[in-house]
Amino acid sequence: MFKIIFIPDVGSSHLSTDIINRYRSFKESADTTDHQTDPDHPPSTIHENMPSRRKRSISTNLSALSRLRRSSNDATFSTLQSRISALARVVTGVSLYNGLVDKSISSDQAITELMNLGSIQLKDLETFDNKKVGAFVTQLKEASNKMKTEAEETEQQMVHLHTMKVLWSESGDLKTIPEKSRFDDLKFLGTLDLKVLEEFKVGTDSQKSLESLRSAAKSAVDAIGKTDASKTLKDMMPFHRFAQLVDYYFNSKVINVRSLDSKTIQPVKDDLTKLQELAVNTHSIFLIMKEIASSSEGNKNARQHTSGFIDGYQDLMQASKDSGDSWLQKALESFVVADELSVFNGLEKEMKSLDNVWNSARKDTIKRSLHQVEQLETNARTIKYDSNSFDTMLSSFQNCQFPSAVDNFKNDLVELSNGLKKVNRKIETIYSMFRFTEGRNGNASEVLDYLKPHLQALSSGQKVNEIANGMMTKSDFYGGIPTNRDATDHEKFFNCLKDIKEDSNGFSAPA
Repeated sequence: MFKIIFIPDVGSSHLSTDIINRYRSFKESADTTDHQTDPDHPPSTIHENMPSRRKRSISTNLSALSRLRRSSNDATFSTLQSRISALARVVTGVSLYNGLVDKSISSDQAITELMNLGSIQLKDLETFDNKKVGAFVTQLKEASNKMKTEAEETEQQMVHLHTMKVLWSESGDLKTIPEKSRFDDLKFLGTLDLKVLEEFKVGTDSQKSLESLRSAAKSAVDAIGKTDASKTLKDMMPFHRFAQLVDYYFNSKVINVRSLDSKTIQPVKDDLTKLQELAVNTHSIFLIMKEIASSSEGNKNARQHTSGFIDGYQDLMQASKDSGDSWLQKALESFVVADELSVFNGLEKEMKSLDNVWNSARKDTIKRSLHQVEQLETNARTIKYDSNSFDTMLSSFQNCQFPSAVDNFKNDLVELSNGLKKVNRKIETIYSMFRFTEGRNGNASEVLDYLKPHLQALSSGQKVNEIANGMMTKSDFYGGIPTNRDATDHEKFFNCLKDIKEDSNGFSAPA
């Protein structure tokens, strides 16, 4: 149920105290960047000193240059790209400096973006309590050691019932699946000519190969577009969910819940009573640590004030050097920014040092451990246990009519669902290829390289014709599902679970 596979050493300096203390030290030095001036006579922003003509020129050039596209092997263009990047860094540095001076950007906002921290609220680091981490981990270990192994199977079955209840509540019902006539209309896929796409080989002439591929994709899309095949395949989602749940029911063996007695249930209640003690904390003590460990690359685009600093604080430091570049000085004419940007120089050492500490928490093993313990913490906070409510919920589960597990019905259902999903994926791949190649007349080799995974998806495994013909052999089975006894028995059971009013989430969370 609540067994702990691995609890990280969340009290180590790399993950808590050192990170927090280093942040507090850095925060103090960062704040001095925008507080060392006389409040009655604040420095003018850099932008105020820039001639309006120069502002328009830089803005116009950046906008135009950003739309250029050319091979990175072109030396001239590479130089141009480097200069655009340098100009972007300087302009962003100017904007950041101005924001810190006029207080439109807080130091916390700047730090968050420059260190790629995404949505992390740095104020949470200042109130972080390392003792709470150690206390909660100790509680988890103690609770884990007290869990009763004889309760584990029953607890897992309760989770399975809760899972089916939730999934079916999100699925609709069998009345929403496409009618048999729509299913039968998919028969044409058994003869659809996709040979060129499924057996495509790139020839010596890339441009001719691309034209051949484009033509074949268009022909396939035109043929499919004359029917409702794509819509029918997409509308099969309730059918897929039903098949998934029948398979889940078959493998979960929840039918044993019907015969549970008070003696078997008591160990489960004992476990829930112990775990209820963990549900006292209302605020996460691990979320901030997990977010730090998960931050970096994924947050490079989460920038509001530092869009020109792709590499965060490293680009900020580079901006000061860029401002001394002869080409930039000529472009900026008499507009001098080096002195103002130099105010950031003292932050590099602190930011790099702090980032190195956080990098130690970004190892895969640490990230997995923090994710696990944060999930355990979340589950603990959602535990809602009351003995009487639990008995009522269990009785509601037991009152449902559990269907018999019939192999043939389950196998036919899952096989048909898998076939429909395979065909749908291949059809979507063809549409994706068509959209990508339509009107694209650039480098043919690059386009063909991009489409290699698409072509691999079409050529691997069964071909569309073969899958479709196999599906059609189950036409009568599909058409009979609304009245099939096994199907209706399962649907009644799932509906019974869905209609249970007792909240099973609070009981299933610990498992």
